[in-house]
Amino acid sequence: MYSNRIFNTINLEGQTSYISARTATVLAGCVSFASAFAAFKTVPKFGRKKLLVIGQFTMGASLLLTSISIYSGAKTLSVLFMLLFLVCYQSTMGPTHWIYIPEILTDAQFGFVVTIHYLNGVEIGLSTEYLIEYMKPEGTFLMF
Repeated sequence: MYSNRIFNTINLEGQTSYISARTATVLAGCVSFASAFAAFKTVPKFGRKKLLVIGQFTMGASLLLTSISIYSGAKTLSVLFMLLFLVCYQSTMGPTHWIYIPEILTDAQFGFVVTIHYLNGVEIGLSTEYLIEYMKPEGTFLMF
């Protein structure tokens, strides 16, 4: 949704990057799509608990490294760390919590959790533009 805006704000067309914002957006979509299929192998192989822990750690580290690389001006490196975040999310947290949550909750509880999950997505979608504007991309990635 905001990928072109984020990549344009980072100013990828500068002297230290050879990737356009549109190319980075397409690359992010392709990596995200391919990583989702990797989840078919990672969930049965590593187990859910281990994937949840590893996923949280690697996503946090990749967001921190993304923020640092944007702040330091390493534009291409920041795109690579964003792609690393996508790989980590799509192959660990993305599929694992949707497998795990229905097993431990009743139908009514699951409906409540899905509603809250949806509302969180709407909240993030509505606030991201303002966060990028006021906190800059590096602050936004550091906050998440």
